[in-house]
Amino acid sequence: MRPGRWSAGTGPAVVISYRRSGGGGWAGRLHADLARRFGDRKVFLDLDSIAPGTDFTAEIERAVRAADALVLVVNPEWSSVVGRRGGRRLDEPDDPVRREVETALRHRVPVLPVLVDSAVMPDRDDLPGPLAPIADINAVQLTDRHWSSDLRALGDAIEAVREQPGPGRRWIRPALAVVAVLVGGIIAADLPRGTGPTPTPTVSDGVGRVVFEEDFDTDALDLRRWNPASRPDLMRPRDGVLDLVLDGAGPPEGVVGTLLPRGVGPFDEVSFVASVLGFDRAGKGGAGVTVVESTGRTHRLVFGPSPPADVTAMALVCDRARCSGYDDYVPPAVFVPMALGEPVPMRLTREGSELTVRVRDEVIGRIPVAAPLAGFSIDLDGEGTESWHITVDSVRVRD
Repeated sequence: MRPGRWSAGTGPAVVISYRRSGGGGWAGRLHADLARRFGDRKVFLDLDSIAPGTDFTAEIERAVRAADALVLVVNPEWSSVVGRRGGRRLDEPDDPVRREVETALRHRVPVLPVLVDSAVMPDRDDLPGPLAPIADINAVQLTDRHWSSDLRALGDAIEAVREQPGPGRRWIRPALAVVAVLVGGIIAADLPRGTGPTPTPTVSDGVGRVVFEEDFDTDALDLRRWNPASRPDLMRPRDGVLDLVLDGAGPPEGVVGTLLPRGVGPFDEVSFVASVLGFDRAGKGGAGVTVVESTGRTHRLVFGPSPPADVTAMALVCDRARCSGYDDYVPPAVFVPMALGEPVPMRLTREGSELTVRVRDEVIGRIPVAAPLAGFSIDLDGEGTESWHITVDSVRVRD
């Protein structure tokens, strides 16, 4: 290794792991931009950072063990590339990419997956056993169109990991592991819970200890409390609320965005205030809050410019092991009209073996639940022709 080329001293030290087949170009671009932010000596890319004649495997393992984070570039062929033996390279114990990830997991170095070229994270069943935990880590999406904002969110997440004191800083444990069906940022459990300002009192009159709350008073997400939004261009704090805006110019296949909190374990209630400020072309999309049982089953309270009324809120119940798309859920029984611009308090509360869904303190659904609530997310989806503006405010979670 060239002297001084790689240093894991002061400041975030990052190792970029990637497949040369299909991922090399993305990794090179990512290396250049992260080096501009953190310094060239803080970002390790194998071909650039290892001197000729050096033990390649040993140097990569040393770099990973010394790093603050392993940035894992996942392109569409990342898990399916075939090796010389005719099988998947990922199934080979000596596959360099597999060894990098295994080393990071073994030494409690946070793994931050980055999806490029429209890739999706592999399911647990598609990964070798030692790599299965990364399927439960929400991934950051990097796109050409939103490269600057996506890269900024990734850099902020790296810095947030670095800033955590003590041994817990080194390990991003998937407290929300069961939400692998959702799209989002980076999962963490050992980061400090935010205290923040007191939320609007109309959010909830529930009982129980407040374990998480947010008023969205700043112009950027506090990455000690939130994972970066998977679509920061569509969901970001502004004017004291989380602003969710779809401009009708999305891709034909639609858009999906997710925002996950950090450090929220088992809880009994999540409450918030939602408003639909306006819309032009309504479709099947909108915003919502999804709660996840520890078994992985999800239930949703959704709201937005959707039929049958102009603006409605409704509960979506999952009666199978796992639900992801809208059509997986039981068709809603109650549609609650919302006036444009009206701040509407909403609440999902686990009461014994039932999840009670309330809008304006009116019960709109009672859902049987078999396990504790293990996590939640704020999410949105929309078709390419939809146009709407929705806000979420004053999120509060009680145990």
